[in-house]
Amino acid sequence: MGAFRSATRIGIAALGLVMAMGTQTGAQATVVPAVDYLPVGPQTAVPVSTVTDGGWTQCYLDTYADNLEALLPGVLDACTGPYLMLAARPTGSDTLSLLAAAPREDVLFDTGTGNTTHDANGTAWYFNAHWSWGFANEGDAVQRGECDVASGPLRLCWHTVNSAGGYRIGDTYSFGTDYERLVYQAGGAVLAPQAITFTSLSPASPTPGTTYDVSATGGESGSPVTLSIDPASAGVCTINDSTVSFEHAGSCVIDADQAGADGYAAAPQAQQTVAVAKLAQAISFTSPIPDAADTVVGATYDVAATGGSSDNPVTLSVDEESAGSCTIDGGRVTFVHPGVCAVRANQAGDDDHAAAPTATLSIPVSQAATLTGVSVLPKQIVARVAIQSPGAGAPTGSVDFYVGGSIVGSAPVLEGAARLAHVVPAGSAREVAAAYSGDGDFLGSSESTTRRDPRVTAIVTSAKPKSGQGWYRTPVKVSFRCAPHGAPLTAACPSPVTLRASRAGQSVSRTVMATDGGIATASVSGIDVDRRTPRVRIAGVKAGRTYLGRAPKPRCVAQDSLSGISTCTLRRHVSGVSTRWTALATDAAGNQARTSVTYRVLPIYLQGATYRNGTFAVHAGQTYTLVVMGSASRPVYYDAAVFPRRPHQADTAFYAAGHHRWTLGITMGAGMRAHPLWNLGVKIGRTLHTVKIRVS
Repeated sequence: MGAFRSATRIGIAALGLVMAMGTQTGAQATVVPAVDYLPVGPQTAVPVSTVTDGGWTQCYLDTYADNLEALLPGVLDACTGPYLMLAARPTGSDTLSLLAAAPREDVLFDTGTGNTTHDANGTAWYFNAHWSWGFANEGDAVQRGECDVASGPLRLCWHTVNSAGGYRIGDTYSFGTDYERLVYQAGGAVLAPQAITFTSLSPASPTPGTTYDVSATGGESGSPVTLSIDPASAGVCTINDSTVSFEHAGSCVIDADQAGADGYAAAPQAQQTVAVAKLAQAISFTSPIPDAADTVVGATYDVAATGGSSDNPVTLSVDEESAGSCTIDGGRVTFVHPGVCAVRANQAGDDDHAAAPTATLSIPVSQAATLTGVSVLPKQIVARVAIQSPGAGAPTGSVDFYVGGSIVGSAPVLEGAARLAHVVPAGSAREVAAAYSGDGDFLGSSESTTRRDPRVTAIVTSAKPKSGQGWYRTPVKVSFRCAPHGAPLTAACPSPVTLRASRAGQSVSRTVMATDGGIATASVSGIDVDRRTPRVRIAGVKAGRTYLGRAPKPRCVAQDSLSGISTCTLRRHVSGVSTRWTALATDAAGNQARTSVTYRVLPIYLQGATYRNGTFAVHAGQTYTLVVMGSASRPVYYDAAVFPRRPHQADTAFYAAGHHRWTLGITMGAGMRAHPLWNLGVKIGRTLHTVKIRVS
């Protein structure tokens, strides 16, 4: 807090103020009876409450980003007290970073734009409404340009020139909205300031014929904000209520005013400037861009273009540098020589329209193409040079003639043809060519005629594709395709040949001839055909055989005397005690052969007995071994019953004789001769199996 003059409370007389005691009538106007706080010289870090409790009233507030030059009249209208205080702080802070106070006439003493200061109340003051406003410690020199740039912590400066904000608080410079400027007053009536703010954004690029709804808000006096067009903008824009109509290009300045009322000062006039641009114009070529084939010497092109909304026409011309390549008449361009034809389009502007940027259409102009044809006559060679684009004129230059690749002479082009007296020898193939050299406006071209051999091509097909080993398994057809080049063939194209025999390394060859002596041969070789099926058998097992317990391991055996065996595979199918093996043999050509073998395997049998026609033959009084194969659980023997009855009397369990193999000795009683056929019983799990025997 700053120091007092002599005591904690300084009365009106001590301040040299003339005040009316009491309260002034009005919503916002008051009379300050006395000042408790009057610092001498610049002060730092002063709480806002110290100032306001000390008898000071805030009469102005803005940020360092605002244009104080424009706002200054309103500041002075609002701050009319005999004593003024300039202060600054971070935005919204309750502590003032720097302040100083003095009588109003000292604070506003006009010191011009130089470095002269006015000392009052321990502070060096300077002020100019169009330069800068601020203070320094009494006795310190200032350097104004425009604000004080001398160093020191007790310096404050605000720009009042060039629409600038800023500038310093102590040794800190160049602030924006993050710092605030404040003016306090004491000793008189305080009129609350008012400020006008445009709440509508100025349109970015308005043009004649568009409108803009403008809006602005003012202070709290209750007086309306009135909007009008500045007289300097008459003719550019008009306003009806809040709608601004842009009539012509120029600067449209909108004025906003708000009158004062009881307790409120009139708001400083606010202005919003809108730059009304001329309507842009653009030129577009509307005619299709010609193809390169259509922009050659002698061709024409109809060009068209449209422009902007002014009444001025679009004018077409040929660029001066293009005068040798093309001409223009109205909208028709004629291509006269190779080069670049630049067609320019322009449209003038007017008061509300900008001139359209020049549009240029660049068209490359090429030499016109020619087509040369050559023909051989008995005593001369003739070359005719034709122009592919109409209206291009007549080609000049010469034609060189060649026979067998060697030049035999030249001739000038006259009326589209060049003629050379020359006899082309007969009796063998000859190549005759003519080459036109071209000229400045026309491209060269050439043509030749020659005796060329005919072409014959062999095509190999088969109903089945060739195998991966290169063998066919169906007949192979060799067809021929002929193409005579120039002279016709002496005979028809050869007929197809079909190779049906099974044989390796077969070949076909055919020859064709043309009437001019050309000859060609087509040959195909290495054709491998195997149409015979391989031989296949299953070894190791025999068809129809009954095997007791386990059958031998089968093998797939195949033979092929031509292409050879590619694969031989076996596939098994089991149904009850019947097993069928199928063998599939495939040779290298893809031919296949199959064979099958079926046999029986008895999982329950009498070892030592003869098996025939589904019955084991045994002798009474002899002992046999009953074998069970492939069972995980222990079988149980059931006593024999006369066939066809089923055994029902359980007897003895079998003995383990290996993995899933069970055995039991069975003796055939002498009394069993009374009945020749019996059923022995073997129960595995819940299933009773019977073994039929014949006793002798």
